[in-house]
Amino acid sequence: MHVKKGDEVIVIAGADKGKRGRVLAAFPKEEKVIVEGVRVVTHFVRKSAQHPGGGLVKKEAPIHVSNVMLVSEYEARRARRAARTQQTARTNKGFPSLLDNNQPLSILYDPASIFTAGRVVCFISRP
Repeated sequence: MHVKKGDEVIVIAGADKGKRGRVLAAFPKEEKVIVEGVRVVTHFVRKSAQHPGGGLVKKEAPIHVSNVMLVSEYEARRARRAARTQQTARTNKGFPSLLDNNQPLSILYDPASIFTAGRVVCFISRP
């Protein structure tokens, strides 16, 4: 999946198209994600010890992962996941900046020759 828990995404299809939010949970086997403030449904809860009042509760429902796209935190625009030489890092195709990764990576690139034949050229190395 191209998104993880905690990523900033924008909905690109469906009734909530254009809404932005953070991924609260990801389900890779089902290819679904739960996005904060997107596809809010009303759920009835019966009276119980945990919910003494019962009643209607609003919560987010999962949507298909193909309906969301990463948003670059640095540029405030849509981003695509790009594969790099020797390693795969979650980066923005248009601008070689890391979006999110569990381990720190450093990007070395020449600003004058970022684009070569329509591809982003940069080298990723561990510090």
